Amino acid sequence: MDAMEATPAHSFSSHMVFRLTGVFILAAMLLAPIWMVSFPPLLDYPNHLARAFVLAHLNDSHFSFQQFYRADWGAYPYLGMDASLAVLGRLFPIATAGSVYLSLCILALPAAAWFFLRQAQPDAEATSLWSMLIAYNVFFLEGFLNFDLSIAVGLLALGLWLRWLARPGTGRWMATLIAFTALYFTHLLGFAIAGLLVVVYLGLSRRPIRDWLWSGLLALPGVAFYLHSSRVGLSANKIIFHGWGDKLDSLGMILHGYWPWLDWISLAALAAWFLAAWWRNPEFRWDRKWAGIAVFFFALFWVIPWMWGQEASDLDIRVLPFLFVAILTTARVGRRAKTLAVIPIFLFAARTVSVTRHFKETQPALAVLARSFETVPRGGGL
Repeated sequence: MDAMEATPAHSFSSHMVFRLTGVFILAAMLLAPIWMVSFPPLLDYPNHLARAFVLAHLNDSHFSFQQFYRADWGAYPYLGMDASLAVLGRLFPIATAGSVYLSLCILALPAAAWFFLRQAQPDAEATSLWSMLIAYNVFFLEGFLNFDLSIAVGLLALGLWLRWLARPGTGRWMATLIAFTALYFTHLLGFAIAGLLVVVYLGLSRRPIRDWLWSGLLALPGVAFYLHSSRVGLSANKIIFHGWGDKLDSLGMILHGYWPWLDWISLAALAAWFLAAWWRNPEFRWDRKWAGIAVFFFALFWVIPWMWGQEASDLDIRVLPFLFVAILTTARVGRRAKTLAVIPIFLFAARTVSVTRHFKETQPALAVLARSFETVPRGGGL
């Protein structure tokens, strides 16, 4: 009897060790490009760090920032990075704090996608490996880090919402409310896209009025904060739509990296993965509800303008990460997904090599730019 009881415990322990080792290796691969270089080559990233540094040293007598700037904290969206760096900046030098924040963004998106997919399709754990391919997405690489973080926070909020729908309870609803409110403070568009998914899901699944009312209340704090403090985009004096050719080019950004041929191979491999998952697999089931949501986001991409107002641009491609994750929810694959996991893992390894190589190649030029600031006397200007 003792031997029979020990065998399952030993198997469970070995299984957990194997899983945790795999998670650790994948996390290390995700973080490697960031920590292997001194200057992450992300477009808007230096501006974000500079703003965080000014906020942290606004009243520092060694600088003259107070003569030109003031802090204006309020119930605004887009505070995710500023608030995070305000905390991290007290613990680390600003460059290290920035790398820690980048690490948070990189790890949060696949983790949130895994959690969301577990709620949408309970057996989608192996399928969630595909989300690692969008960790270094176009928004991260361009330094749009508030929106990049909002993808992860949005998927977390949606996952918590699906969990509450499955088993309603006060604690689960409150956790979902906190997540959706945090999403508003991370990015307004992430908040809006997540709200659209909630509406479409409720409509396609024909949920009762009670679910509509309680789900609507989740958006109440964010909407109230927006109307009180922000109102961004209410008056648009400039709206630009891209043509069909530009839209088609932008659609390729759903998997955007430094090797375009790898992006197209990855998209083709995703299609091949679905084909292999479906072929003579008795466990395979299409999920019409999630397929409808994926179709909705695909259609939404084509009708959204590229620019709304003077500064809100790249609006149409903001739905692409959510579309990519929605595609992963469209089918239940069953046990075959574990066998097919080698495909996204191999592609992820190739993309990691691509990102790391590009990051390293840019270091000499960025080091020259960094040394140019040494000619400015400390405290001698902005």
